[in-house]
Amino acid sequence: MKRLFLESRIPRNARAGWPVLTSGDTVVWASGYPVAQDFAASSSTNTGVVVVEESLHPTSRESKAS
Repeated sequence: MKRLFLESRIPRNARAGWPVLTSGDTVVWASGYPVAQDFAASSSTNTGVVVVEESLHPTSRESKAS
């Protein structure tokens, strides 16, 4: 993840709270990036998981819509 963050220029102060999904010690997905190839759906996929990313801190626009 460190290399990915550095290459993508993710600010250091944003990294600690960056959404990352793992399976054991393997990174499956990180916010803003595609799912890892070993976990991506293919023509032989029978079941899957849908992950929805939501902000814990709504923007002012989102909070006004509530």
